[in-house]
Amino acid sequence: MTGRFALLVFAAVFVFSSQSDSGREIRMRAERGDAEAQYRLGNVYASGDGILQNDTEAVKWYRRAAL
Repeated sequence: MTGRFALLVFAAVFVFSSQSDSGREIRMRAERGDAEAQYRLGNVYASGDGILQNDTEAVKWYRRAAL
């Protein structure tokens, strides 16, 4: 189990560190409350486009965008 966890952490760090500048900009805007950026970040997580696909994160960002 420990080996799998370490591999998952490594993969997550690699994916997040390899995000493009525009991906970082979208995340920063989303975290600051920009609804359009939150929706776009939800799309990124839903599709797995340039990032590890994660439905839970996608729903989280879609919900924030809807508020």
